[in-house]
Amino acid sequence: MGLYALGRIYIRTKSYESAKQYFLKALAIEPNLISVLMDLGMTYEIQKEPEKAADVYKKILNLDPDNKRREPVSGRSSSKRRSSMRH
Repeated sequence: MGLYALGRIYIRTKSYESAKQYFLKALAIEPNLISVLMDLGMTYEIQKEPEKAADVYKKILNLDPDNKRREPVSGRSSSKRRSSMRH
């Protein structure tokens, strides 16, 4: 099972610190994976690290300027963030 997939499993079980570690390991191998960056940013938001989340989202926009899946961290309420993460 891939590192990203393991991170996603930890997200579902609300083990956010473990999820973050797996996302970071995946990015160490392939640093420009948008889906991993998106989930890492969301994890930072959940862990109340908005500056780190904003840095990740800026990287996403640098890699993919047309990416419209995320709004700036300051533009969303925490309840909207959490509800948008449910699939």
